[in-house]
Amino acid sequence: MSSSRTSRGGRAAGILASFALVAATGSIVCGARADTGAGTRAHPFRLHRLGQVRDSLGWRLRVDGVTPNADELIRAETALNHPPRPGRRYFLVHLTVVYTGRGSARPFEGLGFYAVGRSNRIYDFLLDTCGLTPDVFNDFKRLSRGKSVSGNLCVAVKTSDIKSLVLLVEPGRLLPGTSQTFFSLR
Repeated sequence: MSSSRTSRGGRAAGILASFALVAATGSIVCGARADTGAGTRAHPFRLHRLGQVRDSLGWRLRVDGVTPNADELIRAETALNHPPRPGRRYFLVHLTVVYTGRGSARPFEGLGFYAVGRSNRIYDFLLDTCGLTPDVFNDFKRLSRGKSVSGNLCVAVKTSDIKSLVLLVEPGRLLPGTSQTFFSLR
């Protein structure tokens, strides 16, 4: 068997194992990649610094600011928004995404956004949402090369994780755990 077929088979097995782990635990687990260099969990890209999202085919991201306790801001957006569950807070992240790839693409097609803290619980910005968010990040906006989109993402997190949260970005939502880039939220 050729080495390319072997590596594809191994990659497919790894992807299937990731899906099985997600199905079994209900959460995504941070990969075993060596934590060295910028963009790793140990050394996330700093606030206000544009960083390349690993294996993303041309996506760069910058965290412009955070609101660690956005409870009142979210409640003020609309009467439809409910307060967070007990022991949780709404955590707001303002970010800018730049597309540098070929042709055009939407962030939704190429990026998955998560937060992870000391508890190692992965908070998904789609599943652990705050409700209607002010100045929401438009991840369906089609961007051509060199164009950007900015806005807010909000996630409900355990209060015990707030001080240790980092933003975890993956190149797509369909292959969790395949490649991870981390951005500081402090």
